[in-house]
Amino acid sequence: MGATAIATIFLDRQLRITRYTPPAVALFNLIPSDIGRPLTDLTTQLDYEQLGADELAVLEQLVPIEREVRQADGTCFLARLLPYRTIEDHIAGVVLTFVDITERKRIEEALRRARDELEDRVRSRTADLPTPT
Repeated sequence: MGATAIATIFLDRQLRITRYTPPAVALFNLIPSDIGRPLTDLTTQLDYEQLGADELAVLEQLVPIEREVRQADGTCFLARLLPYRTIEDHIAGVVLTFVDITERKRIEEALRRARDELEDRVRSRTADLPTPT
């Protein structure tokens, strides 16, 4: 799982960390002794105030949650929280993944600016045209 370059954290039914991938270390300053601790006890650079509430909601309602969250440095992640099921299909807890979508967000913003600029040009060029009757 470490080769995926996706930050992944597994929480048990008490929302305590059971395991994590190496990319998760950078997001939550994880160390091996954090196994067994609630994720919400750790500091993070993510702007994700509702993390604890989302963890609990996924565990109680068994419905995935997706959110776009940012770090202080502007890096953007797609956070996905899903019920974690065992092979026997029992709910073992919650699995969280954080996929870096910073480049996608930059491209979306560049496309939005280009569209806005094009619309401004069209308005400017057509402003003096006679109105059809």
